[in-house]
Amino acid sequence: MAFHFSIIPEDDPKQAIRLRRFFMTLAIYFLNISISYFAYWAGILDSQALYGFWIILLSIIIILYIVFRTGLNLRMSDPSLTSIQMCVACLVVMYGIYYGHEIRGVFFSMYILILLFGTFRLYTRQFLFVSAFALLTYGVDIVLLNIFRSQNINLK
Repeated sequence: MAFHFSIIPEDDPKQAIRLRRFFMTLAIYFLNISISYFAYWAGILDSQALYGFWIILLSIIIILYIVFRTGLNLRMSDPSLTSIQMCVACLVVMYGIYYGHEIRGVFFSMYILILLFGTFRLYTRQFLFVSAFALLTYGVDIVLLNIFRSQNINLK
């Protein structure tokens, strides 16, 4: 009995396209990993935030690949998992904004890119849900910063 495993399945063309898109987004994930390393190297990001950020990003990459490769996404109403990926990306960016000091502006620009990605892919209801989720997470982040790290907030 031979065991054949390919990174991208050949039997389902739509699933193969989803996986190819996922691999294109890997460049963004690795760009975020390298930006966070340079922010740590420059003294802008703590080591706790750096390692947490890396663990979170690598976990997301592994979980999403497993979900796409095993076909679990086909059981959902949106098999490309666009809105779920956008919400997870919002949470990751909020983690970066919470721990980042001077680099918060860079993380915030990533936040806007997430929302721009959704305008082309989501239906109106999904886009409103993700936008509300983004505003909610940003508000929670501001409240948490005000409570636990008020010395890091520059109100000017």
